[in-house]
Amino acid sequence: MTKKINGVRIQTPARLHLSLIDLNGELGRIDGGIGVAIAKPNWIINISKHPSWKTPQGINEHLKKLQQKMQLTQKYKITIESELPEHVGLGSQTQLALALSHGLSILEGLNHTTYELASLVSRGGTSGIGIAAYDGGGFILDCGHSKKIKPNFLPSHFSTVKPAALVSRLEVPKDWYFVVAIPDIGIGKHGAEEAKIFNEYCPIPSTDVEKLSRIILMQVLPSIIENDIDQFGSGLNKIQSIGFKRIENELQNEFITQLQKFFLAQGATGTGLSSFGPATFSVIQSEVAARNLTKNAKEYLKQHGYAGTVFYTQANNKGAEVTTF
Repeated sequence: MTKKINGVRIQTPARLHLSLIDLNGELGRIDGGIGVAIAKPNWIINISKHPSWKTPQGINEHLKKLQQKMQLTQKYKITIESELPEHVGLGSQTQLALALSHGLSILEGLNHTTYELASLVSRGGTSGIGIAAYDGGGFILDCGHSKKIKPNFLPSHFSTVKPAALVSRLEVPKDWYFVVAIPDIGIGKHGAEEAKIFNEYCPIPSTDVEKLSRIILMQVLPSIIENDIDQFGSGLNKIQSIGFKRIENELQNEFITQLQKFFLAQGATGTGLSSFGPATFSVIQSEVAARNLTKNAKEYLKQHGYAGTVFYTQANNKGAEVTTF
């Protein structure tokens, strides 16, 4: 006998977007990217059948789209236990849209795949990292889009093409920790401002794409397979000054550069900016080292007059967790 499902609880990962790969396009493809799913912070969302709609105000825009596209047959109560901060570089809106659509899909008996849901909620039109992070976690490499279907350089918010296909998903070693600092210097570039940056700076030189591709293929990916955190960190450090990631870094408050230098001086093997930031991360081996670096980074922010959040976390190697009740 099939168990009746009245509700669902979904806990999402967050993601660090390490770099877009090809914003040149000479070979007939654009975008592509690398990133890693991290275990926290999370959206934790409960959705249950209810006689009338009861929802937090902040998700109403997403729900209106889903009501139309999914043709919902029932009403629901939605509560949020935990949330991802918005527009700081952790992929908050993609994870929220996927969690809501996933939960409603289960309760409506539709059971869409993650990639079907991503198309439904118009996410992943530039980077597929957030979609793959939700779907299965790990370190992710996606292959971008053919210019036949996406001829222009656009951020995800303005792109309606299907999410990029997954090329590789690797399990990140359990003793690698990511220390993430989010200084209170304003939110990252998004919306029309982000679209303007893509228009102004793309295409990037093909030589940058070639250099970046070599670092990813011959240094970053092998370092994960071989559990070589020093090589992984070295690759991350090189990526910060190449291609579109260089542009993302140059458009930051100068404190971000200081923060990256601080992380390296404190023993991190690598550091970088996630997406357009301001989330700035480092990678270090062992929880003890991560805890100490987190403590020191909090003090560093205070000394320089910045409020903000600093935390450490492992990679998430399994994607979103779904519990039905």
